[in-house]
Amino acid sequence: MESIPETMKEFLNDDNIVYLATADEEGLPHIATAEGIRVEDEGRVCFSAWFCVKTMENLLVNPRLSVAVMDPVNKLGFQLICKVEKIDQVEVIDGYSPAAEKRWEHRPQTRYKLMADIEQVLEMSTGAHSDRPLYR
Repeated sequence: MESIPETMKEFLNDDNIVYLATADEEGLPHIATAEGIRVEDEGRVCFSAWFCVKTMENLLVNPRLSVAVMDPVNKLGFQLICKVEKIDQVEVIDGYSPAAEKRWEHRPQTRYKLMADIEQVLEMSTGAHSDRPLYR
């Protein structure tokens, strides 16, 4: 497997907002957002967020994940084609405040950390671009 170029690692490790696309067992897509993606080691990324229930349901039946990271100024970025290998719960709301529980009733109650193997990296831009893998 090729090494991820340092410039690509630096871009990915910057505090960009990332968009995650998952799909259920029937292929119905779902988009979520997160911040703080990190290249943990060669070929693996990691990030955590209060992912919505649908994102987590999808990953449990279909671990395939597409992650888009884009610089909004230059309108350039990357799409990472990944497979989630590990899901950890890192924080859980414990119900200590009934008023807060009511307010958060339809929101995520668990913060998850996802670890995913990168299978491909594609160039992404708002203009013409190739879907030829930059990394695999």
